[in-house]
Amino acid sequence: MSEARIKELLDDAEEMYRAALEELGRWEKGELGRFREGAEKAWCATFRAIAALTLGRMKIEPSSTREARIMLTKMAETYPEVKDRKLLERYMTREVALHGACFYGNYCEPIEENERRIKETKNLIDDIREILK
Repeated sequence: MSEARIKELLDDAEEMYRAALEELGRWEKGELGRFREGAEKAWCATFRAIAALTLGRMKIEPSSTREARIMLTKMAETYPEVKDRKLLERYMTREVALHGACFYGNYCEPIEENERRIKETKNLIDDIREILK
């Protein structure tokens, strides 16, 4: 069951990432709606990928962002590959900048930094796939 669920979570993360890029492709400077949607989709991709990692390593799927953060903190202390790839820092940056400030707070500055974070979500997903091999 967990192998199938891990695959489902990672596939969903990839799908959300592609949707984030589609939102960025439709975004016009000065209009934050699409950018905010892209930020939230990248955040969702991040959360799903981290959920796959926690399920793979700890045999538990987090039910909240807080729970995922706690599990990721524990994994960073236990698994060198999680710490070395700075997954906790990358998760928290996206949680605060993309999910909290940009999507919910309607503050997406600096745009270039958040656009980079959205695009680099793919790297996070790929790192988690590599760890779970």
